[in-house]
Amino acid sequence: MLPNLDPKKMQSLMRQMGIAQEEINANKVIIETNDKNIIINNPSVIKIKMQGQTNFQISGDVSEETK
Repeated sequence: MLPNLDPKKMQSLMRQMGIAQEEINANKVIIETNDKNIIINNPSVIKIKMQGQTNFQISGDVSEETK
């Protein structure tokens, strides 16, 4: 991040660049693959929209279980 920049100014700059950010209140995130599930408990989920694309940034307590 940029040093000495308060969060309101950062949000304003992001809006000017066409970047929208939204926090999602989630209890659990599960990513299913062919051979395992990746489970993220107590997640912090941020939805980011920019240039017509939607991305999700997820962090939390990660565990895996095989199928």
